[in-house]
Amino acid sequence: MIVILCFLSPAVLLMVIRNRILESRILQFKEKSLVSLICEYCLANLFLNLTAILITCVVFRHTGPVEEAMQQYTDFALHYLMLSIAIAIIEPLVENMVRFHLSFNIKKLEISIQKDWLLYGYAFILFVLNFIRIFDNTFWGDEGFTIRLAKMSVKQMTETTAGDVHPPLYYLFARLLYRIFGNFGWVYHLSALIPYTIIIILACTIIKKQFNTITAIVLITMSSIMKGAVIYNVEVRMYALAAMFVFIAYIELYKIINRNKIIDWIIFCIASLGAAYTHYYALISVAFLYLMLLFMIRKNKRNLKRVIGSYVITVLGYAPWLMVLVNSFLKTSSDWWLGNIPTINECMLFVWDYKWVELVFAICVFMFILYQENIICIEKTNRVRMFDRINVIVNLSQNVHMTDDVVWIVLGLVSLCGTMAVGVGLSYILRPIFITRYLFPTSAMMYLVFGYCISKMKLRKIWALGVLLLLLGSNIPTYFNVYKEDNMLNKESIAFLSAVIPSDEAVIYTNNVHLGWTLLEYYYPNNQGEYISNIFESLTSKYDEIWVIWTYELEENTQIEISKKGYKVEKVYTGYLGFDEYDYVYKIKKVF
Repeated sequence: MIVILCFLSPAVLLMVIRNRILESRILQFKEKSLVSLICEYCLANLFLNLTAILITCVVFRHTGPVEEAMQQYTDFALHYLMLSIAIAIIEPLVENMVRFHLSFNIKKLEISIQKDWLLYGYAFILFVLNFIRIFDNTFWGDEGFTIRLAKMSVKQMTETTAGDVHPPLYYLFARLLYRIFGNFGWVYHLSALIPYTIIIILACTIIKKQFNTITAIVLITMSSIMKGAVIYNVEVRMYALAAMFVFIAYIELYKIINRNKIIDWIIFCIASLGAAYTHYYALISVAFLYLMLLFMIRKNKRNLKRVIGSYVITVLGYAPWLMVLVNSFLKTSSDWWLGNIPTINECMLFVWDYKWVELVFAICVFMFILYQENIICIEKTNRVRMFDRINVIVNLSQNVHMTDDVVWIVLGLVSLCGTMAVGVGLSYILRPIFITRYLFPTSAMMYLVFGYCISKMKLRKIWALGVLLLLLGSNIPTYFNVYKEDNMLNKESIAFLSAVIPSDEAVIYTNNVHLGWTLLEYYYPNNQGEYISNIFESLTSKYDEIWVIWTYELEENTQIEISKKGYKVEKVYTGYLGFDEYDYVYKIKKVF
């Protein structure tokens, strides 16, 4: 409630004051279009909020989401509200003073937006924000598992993934990068960055050409700075690659509907198989997209052969891995590490980050369907005042038939909701086997739906501008917070590796599960590493030099007991290695 009050009250006050003060310029209003007037207000409102957010965050030294700060800290919310109200009063007065010297020209905005270089430059800036994050050496356990598989032979990797809960395609891709570029941290991060880069390139080319610039800009923005994107665009896991394949399949589905060329069907099948071989929940997502092919039969019965052909090709293409899928499902349904089942609200917040994004998305989709079906239309009147020049006409008398675009949009929503329903439903029926990040493969597809719906609305430029600026204002601080944390952990890892340098003859033991499971092999490839639960297990080793990385400090009595067995114990370092727990490092050496 306090968040709504902080954002809504100054905006309403600004609208009232601007309308009163600028009413004297009524002749000017007559010469301006409705779009220009509303754009001027939106820009003034956005200036108000961004200025207030910037000043308040600087004063309070806050780097996280503004909404959370408002809910948690009363002083933060109060200062923001007072500052934004002051700006809401001052801004119209200043605007009125410089009215004859400064003006907003919507036509110039239209021309600027249409320039390709502006779109490419914007995309490049957001790409750089993700690119600069690949040059670190911090990983967590699952990323370490990817690195471990990348170093295996193809046969060994396939056998290992067959016993795992994920298909092999992503691991093969990571292995290819490792074989080409070598064993470097940034190489493994590329396995996620490259799919994200392809999505951005497709947005600047195919999406812009097939749809429009607004759709491309919304897609680029959300694919770059949403919370999930910030994580998975560089994480050494398969989610970005799965999102790319689902995204391509969804684009090709649109092309199938509108031009129905054989090449579109082929790419659709290839992208669907790519998604299925990358992540099992991506398989579920594309499976719902195949429902659209039934619509193609209804649209034209001559498509029957192509629909059947695509089904057969996809099933045959996935047949070699089908039994592995069944065994993996049986394994996870009987014994799996998850303990909680995410709620629908948690799932939606993972996709959209904020409640307000969910709300705006729902409004855009709803209005898009109404416009497409001619259920509602908006007309201009000849009235003078800013917000009195719109006349809404609702028509429910005609028969409604879903257009191709509406069917395509609905299928995208069905893919998201269906994936979520299958995961949550199976978790309730069997055992918890679904977590919110399994929805990330649908993310780029949903961002495309969002952008396309906005681009088809009345006052589309205002909607797009408002959504983009609010997204940037909400997510950029979060991005820099994550970037700061990444840098801190990377420095910790560098310091750790500089201080802990075992000889090639030494063995390393740890009670840190993720470290012992996968990451020791990456950070210390020349040493044998092993997970143990009891420190005294290491003393049975034949090694003269033993390094112990422990999650808690060894008690003095424990060190005395180790010394009695003929070993010298030396505490070498304390700190973080990767994203794992704070560790204590001891060098244990035999005393001859």
